[in-house]
Amino acid sequence: MEPFVTMGLVLKETRYREADRILTILTPKLGVITAMAANSLRLKSKLFSACGLFCYSEFTLVPGRNMYTVREADVQNIFHGISSSIEGVSLAMYLTELAAALSPTGEEAARELRLVLNSLYMINEHRTDLRVIKAVFELRTMSECGFMPQIVCCRDCGTYDEGDAFYLDAQEGHLLCASCAAKAGKNCNLDKAALFALRHICLVEDKKIFNNSQSQEKASYSFAQAINHVYDERKQNVIIDSKTPNYIAISSKENDHLKIEIINKFGLHQNTIQIPIIQEKNQDGFLQIVELQNKYGFSDKVVEFGNIQDARKYVLDSQNRKVSSNQRK
Repeated sequence: MEPFVTMGLVLKETRYREADRILTILTPKLGVITAMAANSLRLKSKLFSACGLFCYSEFTLVPGRNMYTVREADVQNIFHGISSSIEGVSLAMYLTELAAALSPTGEEAARELRLVLNSLYMINEHRTDLRVIKAVFELRTMSECGFMPQIVCCRDCGTYDEGDAFYLDAQEGHLLCASCAAKAGKNCNLDKAALFALRHICLVEDKKIFNNSQSQEKASYSFAQAINHVYDERKQNVIIDSKTPNYIAISSKENDHLKIEIINKFGLHQNTIQIPIIQEKNQDGFLQIVELQNKYGFSDKVVEFGNIQDARKYVLDSQNRKVSSNQRK
């Protein structure tokens, strides 16, 4: 059979005979596969480094009857920092063993590979509490496997973010606002910041999973919150990302629908969607907003304006400040 090339992360290595290794590899298309790396334990072998545990490498594989054979392997990333602590190694092994046990395939395999790589990177960098990495990985993995809790809105009344306290039923996987929780005889176990963190982990695009910049100050709003503020006295809300203001979102209410228009910083139209009002218990509508947020690069901290003119002025001022800063450097 013809050899082929694929990227892959070594989830597990098992010594075989004197100098061979049997590898468990997570690939973006084939999912979890088993491959024989002959003589890879010899120090002079070209496969020695690329076939090590937690190595992300480019593999040239030859299909066999029971497993693949590694013909060539080139290292792309080795997470050296993981081995600096027993706790880091233990967590990394737990994550890779869980990924191997799930054995995702197709697009699920690609998503799981990105999640494991992001998690290993965070362990490697020593900038995030290991307990946080573990919790984020487990919740996101559950969500990808179809066990995501219903955290978009209150199960009973459809409220999105009214109030400062919520109840999450961990077993049933549903959310109740404070009012509905009281009616059901439940004590709230989530504040608003925790709820937004859960939504971020479950719904944000892969590369932003560990970048939850959601501020807990009352003056800060997420993209979805700002979109929803059109239900207040203002008829139109203009929203810009606080970090990279490349696009402007304009939300307005039309009959029983929420209209969201995206324009670029030059005022050119990019996209328009209309969804039923979020407050009417519409989970699909919220997911559309999240998709729009990810597509146009809005972070979890945005700036609101009452009109487009002020929003464009903010974009222009941001660009001028950036140019001035670069010139000083």
